[in-house]
Amino acid sequence: MSTGLKVLVIVGAALGVLVIVGILAAVAIPVFLNQRAKAQAAATTISLPAQMLGLTQLHDARSLEMEQQLRQQPGQPHVGVYGMQGSLRAAVTISKRAMSPADRRSFLAGAESEDVPNAGSLSWSDVGPGRLGGVMQCATATKLPFSICVFADAGAFGTITLFGPYTGRADVALALRESIEHRS
Repeated sequence: MSTGLKVLVIVGAALGVLVIVGILAAVAIPVFLNQRAKAQAAATTISLPAQMLGLTQLHDARSLEMEQQLRQQPGQPHVGVYGMQGSLRAAVTISKRAMSPADRRSFLAGAESEDVPNAGSLSWSDVGPGRLGGVMQCATATKLPFSICVFADAGAFGTITLFGPYTGRADVALALRESIEHRS
């Protein structure tokens, strides 16, 4: 066999090996990421404390009505409405679910496309997701006094709506998230 033919065979074999490795990686990486997301979801716990960050969980008629509306979100959400001296300050909704990176992006894109009646426009911005990781975005309404933050990670997704002096406070939303979502 000539030298040129040997080189061609070696190059062909090397390309064949690269194609096979690429196919295996294309199959193995999503399976690995899915298994990792499932493990993180299993290690995720959710609790809605009676009090957090100086806010008390509200149980008046208005708060219970808001909770019923928030329960209509996908999954089986844990819902809590919090305030201070009867004044509404935050509403939290969180569902436990294994989420791939694509699921997380899809959740955020869906939240961004939602139209909130009479709220005006919402301008979304990325927010650091804190120690729980994942992704988090917040927006403040232009016509109503509230802001909303959405988050998703490998084990859960949810929303935190802030009212009154907490409007526009992504740091408060992050602290609330870290008070209700835990990972062991």
